[in-house]
Amino acid sequence: MRLAAIALAALLPATAADADRGYALRLPDDLALTVGAPGSLSVTIAPEPGRTLSAAAPLQIEVANAEGLTLPKRRLARRDAVDPAAEAPRFELKLRGQSEGERALTLDVRFWLCGRKVCRPVHE
Repeated sequence: MRLAAIALAALLPATAADADRGYALRLPDDLALTVGAPGSLSVTIAPEPGRTLSAAAPLQIEVANAEGLTLPKRRLARRDAVDPAAEAPRFELKLRGQSEGERALTLDVRFWLCGRKVCRPVHE
């Protein structure tokens, strides 16, 4: 069995200030695929208690770098989430490894995070 390993670098550095950012991006640290076989990567945008993701504002996940991988769709919106109405939308990025070796995957994530009175744009 030939494997295409994907190393998913942490999107945000872990610091003491992270506790106040108001959300978490949840994805696995790595993913092993069989070359040529379909696979998926789960990405969840989870607001912390007291925060929400604006349902009226755009939410987008774009695959910015996927060298060595085939993706049927490189840009996902809220409507592409497993449950678009969920408070913490989860996305399943469909992908396929083209060749053996370790790859890096870069995601560009944009959404609006809301508190009680104000929403702010987030771009990671």
